[in-house]
Amino acid sequence: MSASALPKPARTAGLSVLAALAATVAHGAGFQITESSVTGLGRAFAGSGLVGDDLSAIAYNPAGLTLLDGTRIQGGATSISSDGEFRGRSTGTPSLRATGAPIAGPVFSQDSSGGSSEDAGASAVVPNNYFVHALSPDLRVGFGLHSPFGLATDYGASWVGRYHAQSSELQTVDLNPTLAWRLSPQLSLGFGLSYQLAKGRLSQAVFTGTPADGFAEFKGDSDAFGWNLGAMYELAPGSRLGLSFRSKVTQDFDGDLRVRTPLGSRRFDAETSITLPETVNLGYVQALDERLSLSFGARWTNWSRFDELKLKSPGLAGGSKTFIEDWRDTWTLSAGVDWRYSEAWTLRAGVAWDQTPVSSEEHRTARIPDADRWWLGFGASYRPTPKLTIDAGFAHLFFEDADTRNVVTLDTGNPAIVIADSLSGSYSGSATLFGLQLQYRFD
Repeated sequence: MSASALPKPARTAGLSVLAALAATVAHGAGFQITESSVTGLGRAFAGSGLVGDDLSAIAYNPAGLTLLDGTRIQGGATSISSDGEFRGRSTGTPSLRATGAPIAGPVFSQDSSGGSSEDAGASAVVPNNYFVHALSPDLRVGFGLHSPFGLATDYGASWVGRYHAQSSELQTVDLNPTLAWRLSPQLSLGFGLSYQLAKGRLSQAVFTGTPADGFAEFKGDSDAFGWNLGAMYELAPGSRLGLSFRSKVTQDFDGDLRVRTPLGSRRFDAETSITLPETVNLGYVQALDERLSLSFGARWTNWSRFDELKLKSPGLAGGSKTFIEDWRDTWTLSAGVDWRYSEAWTLRAGVAWDQTPVSSEEHRTARIPDADRWWLGFGASYRPTPKLTIDAGFAHLFFEDADTRNVVTLDTGNPAIVIADSLSGSYSGSATLFGLQLQYRFD
């Protein structure tokens, strides 16, 4: 049976059990979630999966599981607190639907200094849960539960861009069984399957031409399959090079659209689809001596798949509404250092640059007001016993200021006339991440 053939109640039940574990704030570029390891957080995820100090290779590069022996479990969580401020103006001008030419002066114009809420910040917790078992000296089996994509933006009901967006949310939970095999002392390969549950929500105000706005909200859920693989090569003792790939996953959301206006409320069936992009990770780890090691990473994400978001429903004029995104592919570059201070303590730090997929000011939307960002991370591991490791990580993200000149069309009830709502201004923001994690080895 395909994932899409699963009964919707079964998919919804699965999401209700796991939703509390799923992240809803994205702090990789776009709505990608990088925080699948607290250990990795401390080095800004440089060399992820190749260091051999935690079980998150399942998420980053499954070949790295061959660095782990025995039977181990790991559980952790990273809290994310973000803020995102908008300063600017929203202006609505009637125009002809066929040509887009304005036909009158603005019917509304509001500046962000008017006191409405402009903060899109949100808070969330990102989990990581892993299990690894050595079947033989050269064969490892593992299982992971993590969240590769997520999003949350939430504005006030009266903010100036309310006809563009009020709240947006995406949750994913990825169940990832994995197998890794050491083919030779130098070469290891890994492969995993992914069963991914997803849940989404979009809402915005509805222009009614009266002082009382309407409100529209889409909710839907989906599930789909994907896969990941990796290779790791040991160039010399303490020197490792890795390459990994995680496939795209296409999520087809089924749900409903609820529309409320001063005339009443109605519910309609609705659907949309989004392809969560494939990624390629290149990593390198170099031990300088018994205590000091360096890590480097480069990740490519095929965000150009996200060219539009199309919502289909009989409750929409013309049966559908399309939001143009026109995203581009992106790179993330990172570097980190680990210092083994003593048998019990390891300290680490890292820095990363994360490129936004937003291609222009015209395509920077209120739902995902993304921008380039810098990561600065610090972390530590404490081993009170040979079997137990406690990890803590901290990172601060510095977002570059980003301008927007995004235009959406609002229906007026007249099929020939729409309102061109132009949102222009600038976004600024930052985020703080803190994580705790436990790893235990049974033998």
